[in-house]
Amino acid sequence: MASDSMSVVGWTANGVAMPKLWRVGPFLMGGSGELRAQQIVRYELEAHIRADPTARWEGLSEATVEEYLVRSLVPTLRTILSMRNRLKNDAGLEFSDNHFLIAWRSRLFTIWGDFGVEAVPDGYGAVGSARDIALGALAITADMPPKGRLRLVMETAHKHNMGVRPPFDFDVTRP
Repeated sequence: MASDSMSVVGWTANGVAMPKLWRVGPFLMGGSGELRAQQIVRYELEAHIRADPTARWEGLSEATVEEYLVRSLVPTLRTILSMRNRLKNDAGLEFSDNHFLIAWRSRLFTIWGDFGVEAVPDGYGAVGSARDIALGALAITADMPPKGRLRLVMETAHKHNMGVRPPFDFDVTRP
């Protein structure tokens, strides 16, 4: 996974020192959208999951990881964002301005603002302001080695989207 070091609020671009990639137990996560919500998820999600014996990730398998995300991780994510007043309401439906990528082993999922969990079918995904550019670059670089591929994708997104800025961070999932 890769992330940039940019935050955009309105027409103002801010460089950020906070990494937009982090680990929650066996998962590698990355986020887009409001920085405060990303901080809450980064620093509070794992503690809340560890405190709830029904939400533990021990024993996950290829067959159970998506169900775990839908039934345990995402409800906990939603709860902590709600506790910190980071959710919005439109006609009674709660949502977040944030989107997250979450990797587990070789699997990749997107958690959308409505808290839907999507298993990424192509093996690559993107969130954030340069999502379309990144997806296009990922599609045409499938034969490249991962780190070089991600670096090229991030440089392409930076070149074509004002909301992307280096330095870039990279991390990989663990088996």
